[in-house]
Amino acid sequence: MRKSRKNDIINTANNIIKTYGYSNLSFAQISQIMGVTRANIHHYFSKKEDLGNACIDTLCIDITNLMNNIINDDIDAFNKINQYFTIYKANRDEIESCPVAKLVNEYEILPKSMQDKMKTLCEIEINSLTQIIDRGKENGTFNIDNHVSSELKARTIVTLLKGAVSYTKVFNNFNDLTNFVVSDLRIK
Repeated sequence: MRKSRKNDIINTANNIIKTYGYSNLSFAQISQIMGVTRANIHHYFSKKEDLGNACIDTLCIDITNLMNNIINDDIDAFNKINQYFTIYKANRDEIESCPVAKLVNEYEILPKSMQDKMKTLCEIEINSLTQIIDRGKENGTFNIDNHVSSELKARTIVTLLKGAVSYTKVFNNFNDLTNFVVSDLRIK
């Protein structure tokens, strides 16, 4: 039962972060949304930083599982990239922000312990995408210049997509952007 309440607190906090950012996260908001006392929240998390770290830990697990599912799916690299894009398309279509993107935007104001966890979270995503790109290069799905590393290409794609989720709300051209990224992977 306790673990369930703790998970509910983390999920509520992640939803607040997704909408308002970490800087606007408060135990008062969580207690109001959940209908529990702030003391109940403090029972699990003595300070906001502890809760923030738990939120990032949950995101690390989620992105690891999601990316492993994509990597291990029995489809070609082209379709793996498209599955990866689906994550961002869902955020874009639901007109919501990615909690990872919100936390990255606030990186400089995060406590050091959370910054370290954010680096780990970003590395999970970059490393997973790099694996997909490497496989695509190996089997000829992607035709990337040899002077461009798969990691650099992965970092570029992640950067484009994180920005695209917000920016394409104005122009409604997310599919055009992702199609361009995929076509760029195939051009040498």
